[in-house]
Amino acid sequence: MWTVHRGEIRTAGVVPRLGTGAGRGAESTLGSWPAGARLMCRALDRSPASLLRRKSAWRPAFVQRQCSLPLRNLKTTFSLPFLIIMVLALASGSAQAASGQLDTSFGFKGKVTTRIGAASNVSGIALQPDGKVLVVGSALIDGRSDFALARYRGNGSLDTSFGRTGRVVTSIGSRDLAFAVAVQRDGKIVVAGASDNGQRIEIAVARYTANGSLDSSFGSDGVVTTAPGDAYSAANAITIQSDGKIVVAGSTEWDFALVRYNPDGSLDNTFGMRGTVTTSIGGPRDRATSIAVQRDGKLVVAGRTGGYEAAWFALARYNRDGSLDTSFGRSGVVTTRVKGYDEAQALVLQADGKVLVAG
Repeated sequence: MWTVHRGEIRTAGVVPRLGTGAGRGAESTLGSWPAGARLMCRALDRSPASLLRRKSAWRPAFVQRQCSLPLRNLKTTFSLPFLIIMVLALASGSAQAASGQLDTSFGFKGKVTTRIGAASNVSGIALQPDGKVLVVGSALIDGRSDFALARYRGNGSLDTSFGRTGRVVTSIGSRDLAFAVAVQRDGKIVVAGASDNGQRIEIAVARYTANGSLDSSFGSDGVVTTAPGDAYSAANAITIQSDGKIVVAGSTEWDFALVRYNPDGSLDNTFGMRGTVTTSIGGPRDRATSIAVQRDGKLVVAGRTGGYEAAWFALARYNRDGSLDTSFGRSGVVTTRVKGYDEAQALVLQADGKVLVAG
C-alpha cells in the first residue's frame, strides 16, 4: 500500500506493516518510524542483486539478518502482506494552512493510500508540468517483484486515464526493481532500475506514453536492458538531456556506472565505450545514486565510495563524451568524509553552478 501526502516539499520513506498473509490480524510496525525506514534502506543497500536473487528477500529471517531488527512478532511462514509507502509533502504558508502542515485539500486530510500487489515500495517521484504526481517503485505480484507506477491528480485522486485505474505494473525479467523516474518534454515517462534475466542483474529502462502504456518506439516494446558488467548492474538515478538523450547512473559490480541512450532506446555510441561508462572511485563498494546535467552538458554524479565499515561522499563529473572532467576535483573525482559512513543520496545544481549534495 502506498501513502501519498500533498504539499510543497516531497520526500519518500517506508513504514513496514506486518500481519497475516490475508492482510488481517495482529500487526507489528517494527517499532518506531526510524526503525521501519531503516529496514528498507539497509536491505536495499545490500545491492539489487541480493534482493533480486533471493526469493526469501521479503521473509522475516532475511530481513532480520540484513537489517538487525527484532522480528519477534512475525510468523516465519509469511512476511510483509503490505507496506505503507509515504511520499511526504508539507503545505506552504497560506490563508488555509500554516506552513509545514499537511495540505487537507489533497486526498483525505493530506494523505492518499494506494494498494499495489501483496507488497510494494516507492523509490522515486516526479511532478508533471500539469501538476499530476508520478510515483514509481516495485510491487510484489504473484510472488515476483515488478516495476510499479501510479499517477495522482492534483487533488490526490488516482488518475484513471493512466494505466489501469491509475496504476501500471510491468514485468521485465524474473524479478524487477524500479528506482528512478523522469518525465520527458513530450510527456513520456522514463523509469529506470534493475532486472534479473536469470543469468545476471541488468540495468532496466522502460518508457511509457502519457496514458501509461509502454512506448513501442523505445527499445524492444518499450523496454531496454543493459549490462555494463558481467554479474550485476542497477540504475539508481535518471536524467533527460536537452537533446532528448537519456542518461542513467548507478553501479555495476560496485563501480560507478553510467549509460546513455538515444531517444529511441539504442545505446549512444558517442558516449564512453558503446554508450556505457564505468568508474572505480577507489573503494570496494562504490555506488552512484544521483545525477544532474549542467548547462554546458557536463554530467555530475554523486554517490559513495568505501567498504562495509566506512564510506565517504563521492562525486564525479563527466564531459559530454563520457570521459572524466579532469578540471573537477582530482582527475574528475571528489570524495568527502562527513562522519564515518556517508553516502550522498541527492544532488542539485545551483544557478551559479555550485553543486549541492545531501545524504
